[in-house]
Formats: sequence, structure tokens, C-alpha cells
Amino acid sequence: MLYIGAPTTDEIEFEISRKSVEEVVEVTEVTTETTTEERVVEVSEISVSEISYEEEEYIAPYFTKIIEDTTVTDGSEVTFEVIVVGMPPPEIRWFVDGTEIRDEPEYEIIYDDGVCTLTLLEVIPEDEGEYVCLAVNEVGEATCKAMLYVEGKVKVQSSLYLSLK
Repeated sequence: MLYIGAPTTDEIEFEISRKSVEEVVEVTEVTTETTTEERVVEVSEISVSEISYEEEEYIAPYFTKIIEDTTVTDGSEVTFEVIVVGMPPPEIRWFVDGTEIRDEPEYEIIYDDGVCTLTLLEVIPEDEGEYVCLAVNEVGEATCKAMLYVEGKVKVQSSLYLSLK
């Protein structure tokens, strides 16, 4: 049962706003009972229309945190992290030296509520290069980039000299 004021028709429309998204709820097959103080409305079916964005609610992507140049040692792990804002939420794509990074085992890409990370699980010298994060939605795009430098491991060599007499 849904309690409301005094409806004037058998079909009632409610508008619910949540952040920048507007949902329209249609109520059908309404039956009413009248009491002295309130009107009781029984709802038998509710349908929700498609979510639509108004033009002024679109926001082109932009970064609130960008990636920075990083130097790591061969064999270590490194993570690039960005924070991106946009409406509708942007699609994120990562590139290294102009080539898109796809779903590959040596990379881990996580995108959760505007925070996106790219992790290289075990850096090798060939991973050195320019990394670019691209955020795209219907309104626009934004990029940020950083260099990854890979230093070789320092090898400690020991010599064992035996002297035979």
C-alpha cells in the first residue's frame, strides 16, 4: 500500500531524482479507498522508464589525479593510478608507446568508481616507455601520460680464489 495526498486521476506519475540521473516511475491499475483523514492507494504494477541524461548534466572526462614518471628496478612491480571524473562515467583505455594494452597476463587493470589502476606485475626492460591513460565518454576525452624507466638489477659477483700449494 502507498499512502499519498488526494490523487485526481487513475494514473499517477512520480519523478525521482538521484544525483544527475532522472527516473520516471509510472503507476498503473490504481485502486483507492477513502477515509476521513487520508487516501490509500494500492499499486498493482510499477514500471520504470529508461534512464536519460539531460544535456547540461553531461560532463566531459577529466583527471583529478594523474600518473607520474616512475623509475623501477627490473623484476619489480609497478602501479600507475589515475582518478577520473565524467558523466556518463568514461571508458578507460591504457597505452604503452602508442599500442593499446589489452587483457594480457602481465598487466592488471582495475577500474572502480573513478579510480583506475594499471599494474605491471613483473617489470622487464622492454616495459620501459611512455604510458598513456585515455578516458572517453560521449562528451569528450582526456589523457595523461608518464614515462616508465627500468633500471637493470645490480649483479653482485663474487670470486672464489683457491690457491693450491
